[in-house]
Amino acid sequence: MTSVIEMTIQELERKLQAIKELGFVRSTRRGPTGIGHTFEGLMGYSENNIAIPDWGLVELKTTRKKSDNLITLFSKAPKRVEGITPKYLVEKHGYWDETKSRPALYTTISGTEPNNLGWILKINDNQNELEIIHNGTKVAFQSLNELESIIEKKISNLALVLADSIKKDRDEFFHYNEAWLLAEPDSKNLVKVIREGHLLFDWRMHIKPSGVTRDHGPGYRIKEASLPHLFSKRKRLI
Repeated sequence: MTSVIEMTIQELERKLQAIKELGFVRSTRRGPTGIGHTFEGLMGYSENNIAIPDWGLVELKTTRKKSDNLITLFSKAPKRVEGITPKYLVEKHGYWDETKSRPALYTTISGTEPNNLGWILKINDNQNELEIIHNGTKVAFQSLNELESIIEKKISNLALVLADSIKKDRDEFFHYNEAWLLAEPDSKNLVKVIREGHLLFDWRMHIKPSGVTRDHGPGYRIKEASLPHLFSKRKRLI
């Protein structure tokens, strides 16, 4: 059973301010998980769920300010244009994977500009849908209403702690100097976060030597530092 820490906003603010005043702190673990592990030690407990009056259950999350680290928000297969099977999608719109000697389609797509494979996300305001475009051709689409519903159901309230990061020799140091309390995932921001390139879409599939298509499931991802864009209720903690 997951443990929950009960804390008021004022108590959380004081705790975070004290950590901020420490300045840069040496990471207690090497690698990408060091930022969370170090922060847990400074907070004095490993639980990542806090119950805050008027905000409910909040998940505590840490991230490097300049990190390009992407997290998966949810997986949802879009509807393919009629006649486009998974195999056709890989063969026609994918590429040849030289390393693994197979047709593949692994790519991350944004709404700002076409990626190196010619993929881009477009909003069709008339149809109220997200279109997935390859070299100018609509390949798949997703109802914005459906995506909005998923966001409202899937995304938890967050206490997002951001840190500057520097490296000295083999060690990394963190300065936890910004934090936000985020609640009420706002589906109304969906179009904005897509057009500005915060919310990304992934194809993850290839064709096996047997000819069978292996689909790991398409996913919607976002940079950790961009998470505040998804919420309507925001409070700066430090």
